Amino acid sequence: MLPDTDVYGAETSEEALNVFRTLKPDLVILDINLAGISGINLLRRMIAEDPRTKALMLSMEVEPIHALRALQAGACGYLSKGAPVEELLLAVSSVARGQRYVDKEIATELVSREFTSYSDLIQRLTAREKDILRLLGEGRSATQIATSLGISYKTVANSCSAMKSKFAVERSADLVRVALELREP
Repeated sequence: MLPDTDVYGAETSEEALNVFRTLKPDLVILDINLAGISGINLLRRMIAEDPRTKALMLSMEVEPIHALRALQAGACGYLSKGAPVEELLLAVSSVARGQRYVDKEIATELVSREFTSYSDLIQRLTAREKDILRLLGEGRSATQIATSLGISYKTVANSCSAMKSKFAVERSADLVRVALELREP
């Protein structure tokens, strides 16, 4: 498939780290979900050991937040496992040359989200999510929100996770910031 290429595999993150340390590859292709530590955490360790590491993350996850996390961790590329072989080859050659590459469908979604305001994204929220977001903006904790709405803490936590994905934010503090920005003056 790729001329002058040696390919080595590993089944666990520990095995992958050992192969990385021993062979010093020009390019690392990591699954985001590995046995042991996550592919993203493994990538962080590899980059800490060798900042020149070029990595392409593969995943079944097509939500843009996963691509953002991988890129923020230092990946040069992110590709869905469902991508056609031709796109995989293009991604590998791009990353090997030091360029960024993001799955076409995910890149489209990332750009779309970049130019969509939070107020536009709020239309994608369920009524429950809107209530929770409003209460977050009022400074309430998840426990207080659960009590106020008569729902379980787990429902609040799950709703917050869904909203983080919709707003492409990683931390709960970022979600609170979104809630504050959306509050009417």
